[in-house]
Order: sequence, then C-alpha cells, then structure tokens
Amino acid sequence: SPLAQADSSGAVSERGDSGRFGAHRLSSVRKVTKPTATPGATAKPTSSWTGWLDRDDPGGSGDYESRGGLPAKVVCSNPLEIRARIKGTTKEFAPGSSLPDNLAYFSASQGLGCKNASQADRRCSDYEVNFRCPGPRVYSRDRAASWTGWLNKDNPGGSGDYENKTGFGPGVVCSNPFNIRARVKGTSPEFSPGDKVPETLAYFSASQGLACKNASQTDRWCNDYEVKFLCSGP
Repeated sequence: SPLAQADSSGAVSERGDSGRFGAHRLSSVRKVTKPTATPGATAKPTSSWTGWLDRDDPGGSGDYESRGGLPAKVVCSNPLEIRARIKGTTKEFAPGSSLPDNLAYFSASQGLGCKNASQADRRCSDYEVNFRCPGPRVYSRDRAASWTGWLNKDNPGGSGDYENKTGFGPGVVCSNPFNIRARVKGTSPEFSPGDKVPETLAYFSASQGLACKNASQTDRWCNDYEVKFLCSGP
C-alpha cells in the first residue's frame, strides 16, 4: 500500500508501487525536484515522474510501451527522462543500460518497443515504463486507465462481423479509447492494429472498433471476433 510523506512545505505526496496499466492504476508521483526557494517565494516543483505505465504485453508482435500511445493526461509531450523495468521486478533500466532483451527503441521521446521476432526465444519480456516530465503535474491514484472486458456484439452471419465501438451501448466503451485489442472468439492470441490478423479487415482501430466483411475473405466467411478497448479514467 502507498506511504504518505510530507515535504518541508507540509505538502503530502504518496509513493506507491505500480499497477498494470490495464487493471491498471497509475502510481502517484515518485520523485519531485525543487528549485532553491528565495525569501518570500513559494518553491514550485520543476519536474515529476509519472507512475509505472504498462499499456501493452508481449502478445502479438511484441511489447510496445510507446509514449505516443498514451493519452496526454497520462504523460507529457516532452518528457525529460525514461526508466523501464520488467513487470513484477524492481530493477530499473535507463537508455544505454544493458537490458535483457534486444529493443527496437528506448528513449524518453519514443518510449520503449520490443519485437518478439528480434529475441532469441522469440518472446519479449513484459515491460513497464516511467517518464519524468517538466513541471509540477501530479498523477494521482484517482486517475486510472483500464481495459473493458472482451466484447462481442455480432457474429459473421449476414454480411460479416462488425464489432463497432459505437454499437455496444452507452456506458460500455468510453467516447475516446486510445487502444484496442482483438481476438478470435474462443482463442487466446491477441491482435493490435498493425499486427498480422488472420483475415482482411475493413477497419481495426480504437476510434472505430473492428469490422470484417465476408465478401472480402477467400472462403467468403469471417471469423467471429471479440474486442476490448483501453479507456482513460476521469
């Protein structure tokens, strides 16, 4: 459980461990750097760390903890530093460190990307990342992001399988999800937009959902897909 700490000004911050970013609570600020206060002036934090963020897992083509895949309320557009660690461990890595996997990229501007195909065992570790952002912004425990459950509103009967974001009814999917996963019903492999999917899809995106037209398939029949969306909290 998080520990409350009071700084010299009496302000209280929390330090907590990570939660997966898809049941998926964000840890509160880990460290704040302050300038030297002048007499009569109130010192303001100059930078702050986000909590540990884990928006992806090694399913599909790899583990992609990309900065651009996180909403603006979760990470700033110009982070100063990044750290990474394997989920469930405490050892932290910075760019330039020796990591367990061969990474496609690892920088504050991009985030972290690991391709399964680039690893000796064809499988990346499951990473989480932490960014240091300029300014005093605080990411608190009441701001969360979470995945919906698996949703399946349609089947391939008729013209195809249409798992549209807007078709699930009010309160099921947020208005602006920032990630989506899909899988064939009754199976475990998950797909992201950009992955090789078993069929030709009409569309597959967080903003639209997924659509498969029977007429576009060689056997004239789509699989029965289910989807889930990643939504930011309040």
